Amino acid sequence: MNDRLNASLYFVDPDIKKAQSLPFSVFWDAEFHKHAFETIFTNSWLCFPKQILRRAVDISEREDPSKSETYLDILLIRGNEVLWDFLGEGILLKRDTDTRKSSLFCFSNRCPHMGYPMLKQRINRAGPKWGKYMQCGQHHLTVNADGTFKSHPAWPNPDAKTRKTLCLTRYDLEEWQDFYFICRGKPAAPLNNVLKPMLDVIDCMPPDWFQYEKNANEQRILDGNWMLHAQNYMDTLHIKEGIHTGEGGLEGALIMDSYTTEFFADNPFMTLQWAYAKNPEDGFDPKFLPERFHDPSHPERRVFALWFFQFPNITWNFYPWGLSLCIYMPIPEDVDHTELFWFHYVLDQEKYSERNTRWLSNLVDLEDTDALRLVNRTLRGHARPWQRSIFGEEKEKGPHWFHKMVYEMMFS
Repeated sequence: MNDRLNASLYFVDPDIKKAQSLPFSVFWDAEFHKHAFETIFTNSWLCFPKQILRRAVDISEREDPSKSETYLDILLIRGNEVLWDFLGEGILLKRDTDTRKSSLFCFSNRCPHMGYPMLKQRINRAGPKWGKYMQCGQHHLTVNADGTFKSHPAWPNPDAKTRKTLCLTRYDLEEWQDFYFICRGKPAAPLNNVLKPMLDVIDCMPPDWFQYEKNANEQRILDGNWMLHAQNYMDTLHIKEGIHTGEGGLEGALIMDSYTTEFFADNPFMTLQWAYAKNPEDGFDPKFLPERFHDPSHPERRVFALWFFQFPNITWNFYPWGLSLCIYMPIPEDVDHTELFWFHYVLDQEKYSERNTRWLSNLVDLEDTDALRLVNRTLRGHARPWQRSIFGEEKEKGPHWFHKMVYEMMFS
C-alpha cells in the first residue's frame, strides 16, 4: 500500500465527540479511490438488479436477429454463459446443466493459467456437450461448470496443488427477489445478516411484492465521487435545515421533529431513516409496518418513507407506491464521477403515478445532484487536501457512521 495511505492519517474516532471526518482528499485522490476498490468493493456485497441483465444483447451478437433476447433470457437456459462488465472487471456468469441443484455460478473472466479470457464474446450458447464445461481458447484449460479443474494439455496427471491452482476464481453469488449480490472477496458478513434489519421491517408488506417499472433515469453519470453521494444520503441536516427546505420540498411533506436515524448494534452494514408524513394520506398503511412505527400519542400519523442504506453504496427507499433502488457505482479510473443506477419497483400503480407530486421523487433527486455538483466543483481545486471537518453530535450521526465505516473497511 502507498505510504501516503497510512491508516493513522485517516483514522475516524468511533466517539463522534472526538471524531474528525476523513480528509477532503478522499473525494478526489486516485490512490484512495483505488484502495477502496481493493478493500471495500472486494469484501462487501454488491448488488446488481436483474434488470441490468434484461437489457437487450447487441443485435450483431445474436444468433438470430429476429429474436429479442437479453442476458437474463440466455442465462435461464442450462449450459449457457454471459459476460458482464462489473467495476471494470469481466464477470462470467455460468448456468450449469445439472437440474438437480441451483446452479448459477459467478467467476472472474480470467484463465488462471496465463490470464486469457475464458469467454471472449458477451454470450455463449454452449450446447449439449460444452454446457457442462468451459474451455480457455489459448491453451485449452478445461474446467467444470463450477470452475473446478478438469484438464490441461500441459498437466495430464496433475497433483492436488496444481488442480487447485488451475481452478477459476469463483465469487460468492446470492439471490434475493429481483436482485443478484456478488462478493468478490471474503464477505465481511453473510448477506442474510446484512439484509435482516430491512427484511424484518418489510415483512408485513404484500407477498407478491413489487413489480419492476422502467423509468427514464435508470442509468446516468453524476458529478462527484461515490462517497460524496453516500455521505449526502446519510446527512439528515441538509434535509432538516438545508437544500430540501424550500417551498414544496421535503420540509412541507414531513413532520421534521419525527425524523429518525436508526443504527443496528448487531449489524454495522445497514441503517434506516424514516419520518412521519404531514399528510397522513401520504403515508404507509399501518398494516404494512411493524408495531414500533405506530405512534400511540398520535394514532393518525403514518410513515412517509423508509430509507435504508446498505454499506457501501446501495439505498433501498420504500414508499407507499413501492421501492426506489439507487446504487452509487464508482467508476474505475474516474474519481470525479459516479454511475447511478436507479430502478423502480411498483406496489401501487396509482400512487406511483403521483410519486413526483406527493413523494417529490424528481425534485429531491434534482436538489441533491445539483448540490453535489457544486461540492465537487470546490473539491476539484484540491486546496488543503488534509483538512478535516467535524461532526455535530446530535444531527450528524449518519455521516460520522459512514466515514467510520469507510475507515474500518479500508484500514482495519
